[in-house]
Formats: sequence, structure tokens, C-alpha cells
Amino acid sequence: MNLAPNIYLPAQAESKLEPLGLTVSVLTESALEGLHAALSCTDNHPRNAHGFYQWAETVRALRDRLLPLGWTRRDEQGFPLVVSPSGETSLAVAKGDEGTGLQHRVPQTTSKKGPKTRKLVQRNVVQLQLFAEESVDHFDEGSLKHLGWLLLVHRDFHCQELRLELSLPEGLNADGRVSEWRERIILPAVSFDGEIGPLDLAEIPAAPEVEVPIVRRTSGGGV
Repeated sequence: MNLAPNIYLPAQAESKLEPLGLTVSVLTESALEGLHAALSCTDNHPRNAHGFYQWAETVRALRDRLLPLGWTRRDEQGFPLVVSPSGETSLAVAKGDEGTGLQHRVPQTTSKKGPKTRKLVQRNVVQLQLFAEESVDHFDEGSLKHLGWLLLVHRDFHCQELRLELSLPEGLNADGRVSEWRERIILPAVSFDGEIGPLDLAEIPAAPEVEVPIVRRTSGGGV
């Protein structure tokens, strides 16, 4: 669609999350649990364990907090989502680049996304086009339905802060990274003040999107 995204600053985050059934604390605390899991890794872990643990534990923590509120977990061939009680909003987790959580930067995911993320983005595009026909002047908050959001997580190693945003993707770049957004809800950054260990996670690859092959079994018995 290539429209300028609607950007909401941290002071607006709580009010913008409320219609989605989310809060700043739910998203931030879940991301912090993921970060702590990554920082618990040692040099003896596989190199990609840091990124995988951070992603996986953030997903787990989100589900732990949201399932008691009526949300449900869904896994589409290895692509984990948590889905709102109405079934109209889904939430996934992705590692964002250094533009994450900054008003004047355009973030993108740090890794090429697989077919499940591309499908989520394509579904958003279709829905947003339908909504645009009904609301010409602006994106109607009441139209935030049947859409897939990404919780982008980025740790700034220089500033020692965790930056987050809940954003609505609508396009990928030539490299297959999500880079176009219709809505960006920027959350307050969390400073570590040197309290979270010295492990340097720079250059550690992000967790890949898992593809689970489906093999049709043949009927009948015997060898």
C-alpha cells in the first residue's frame, strides 16, 4: 500500500492497545522474560540458542499472560500465534532491527520471513484495502479486525535498553524482510542500567521461522 504509517508514541500506547485487549505491561514483561532467557545462555550453548530462546520465551510469556484472558494459542505449521477471544486479531513475535521503537526510523525484521509470515502480511493487505474503502480520511480504530500484528523486539547494545513496538505489517522488501507498516504503536523503552549481564548478543542470528514438512502416509500394511 506504501502509505505513511500511523505512529503512536509511548504516551499513547496504553490507549491504543486497549481496543486490542492488550496492555503495555503484558507486552513489556513478556519481552523481558524472553531477554532474560537469552541472557541465561552460556558460551557452551549453540550460537543460535540466544536468539531462539529469546523469541521462544517471549512467545511463551505472552501466552501465559493472555490465555487466562480468553486468548488462544495457534500454531500454523510451526508459526506460533496467540489469537484474541473474538478471533479477529492475532499476535506474533519477531526480532526487529535498530529502527524498532524509534519514531523517525522505519523498522524491519532482522531476518527473511517464511511463507507463514508472508501469508499474514498478505491477509492484512486484503483487509486494509477493504477498510480503506470505508474510511477515506483516516484509518478507523474500529476497523482493527481480522489482522495480524507483530511484536517487534530489539535490544540496543549501546544504550542498554530494550525497545518494543506492536506494529501492523503490510509489506515486505526485496530481501523478504517485513518493512512496511500501517500502524506502529511504540512502547516505552526499558533501560537495564547495567543490571542484566554482560553477554554480548550482537551478531547472533535471529530464530528462523520453522517450516514443518507434511508427508502423506500411504495406506495399507506390510513392508
